[in-house]
Amino acid sequence: MGQVDTSVTANVPNYAVFKKGTTRTYAAYNPTASPITVTFSDGATLSVPARQVVSSRGSASNTCSADTAAPTTPGAVSSPSQSSSSVTLSWGAASDNCGVSAYEVYMNAALKATVSGTGTTISGLGADTAYLFKVRARDALGNLSPFTSEISVRTQTGGTTAASLPGTVTTNAGAIASGTSKTFPVNVNSTGTYRLSVQSTSSLNSLLINVAFAGSNYDLAVDAGQTAIADFLNVPAGSGGIVITAKSDSVSIGQISGTNLSAPSDPCATDTTAPSTPTNLTAPSRSSSSVTLSWTASTDNCAVSGYDVYMNGALKSTVSGAGATVSGLNAVTTYAFKVRARDAKGNVSAFTGDLNVTTASAAIPVPGVISSSVGAIANGASRTFDLNVTAASNLRFLITNASTSASTALTVSFNGRSVPLSIGAGQTIPVDFAGVQAGIRPLTITANSAGVALGKLEAVTY
Repeated sequence: MGQVDTSVTANVPNYAVFKKGTTRTYAAYNPTASPITVTFSDGATLSVPARQVVSSRGSASNTCSADTAAPTTPGAVSSPSQSSSSVTLSWGAASDNCGVSAYEVYMNAALKATVSGTGTTISGLGADTAYLFKVRARDALGNLSPFTSEISVRTQTGGTTAASLPGTVTTNAGAIASGTSKTFPVNVNSTGTYRLSVQSTSSLNSLLINVAFAGSNYDLAVDAGQTAIADFLNVPAGSGGIVITAKSDSVSIGQISGTNLSAPSDPCATDTTAPSTPTNLTAPSRSSSSVTLSWTASTDNCAVSGYDVYMNGALKSTVSGAGATVSGLNAVTTYAFKVRARDAKGNVSAFTGDLNVTTASAAIPVPGVISSSVGAIANGASRTFDLNVTAASNLRFLITNASTSASTALTVSFNGRSVPLSIGAGQTIPVDFAGVQAGIRPLTITANSAGVALGKLEAVTY
């Protein structure tokens, strides 16, 4: 007879199936006073007379190999939840003499999905749009049941951005009709146990709702104007949704919020300590219409969130790093700059001292003389000239040394390239830049040694 085959079951308790090689032996006992037909899960059947044991070695009839009986119609379709882009459907299971193999889900009369269970989620839908759904069952030989009745389901209004938890999910969830649901997308920032608070804005007491989140759900009763709470364990970080289902008429929900009960207390949530004052405010470069500022970063017990840059006593910009470029200025004009730090709670440091900076002269057309006497440039300092290149060309800068030092060092920066130079007393040296396009371009000369003093500075084409 072989070994007991537990993979095959029957529709009566008194049965056994044995398997040897590829051959099965089926056995069943009928304790009743009338004949019965025993149906096995692989499609085999046995006719068993009253109060007898019958076995059949590999020869029980398998009616499913030529099955033409259709499954029964699935139970009524419902939609327990919707979002702005998806609809969740469920229905009652169908039955079949040889077993249901799948369910076909139709949307607006076209096949949308084929699933093995009694529910599915249809995604990729338009917001605030009604769709018609119906379902039918199918067996392994392709026999199809009748369709269920169609139901119309409308997706939620679009434009909903996932709220962050912990935090406020919505301040006005609105009315929810009895037997329907609303889904509120959330982005969980940290794992833990979350306490959800759901406020009723209805004027009636003892209204029933169901709150589902992170794989758990609770039935809650909420009175007029009161807030019901529910705790959800082991909530993972990531995207999810809170589903509120009304189980009473006249349900209306206001604010929904959540807190992470597992999160450690945050001392920065009530921070009142100001950052330290920024230091070393300087202007490493300037043009005829802009000034570049830099400073040494501040410190803060909960981190600096930004720096306020003031010009002539008025806020000009707020930046995240320890530097800024202020544009839109007038040529050859002096401006007073100061900076302060701020943190996420709005605590602000003291201001730096004022730094007075004069912008450069207006753009100088080249080719031509840029300056008849550039003058001295302190070691580490720069002199910037805004040049108006009148036509695309190859430009050669002729730099005359007015220093009495035997040799001084400097760097010429222009058109995205920097060239380090060493120039002797009284020398004029050329510096070439090829492929310069027309437009306003800064030329910066930086002193790399003491004693740098330049005379005539001219640009020619080559």
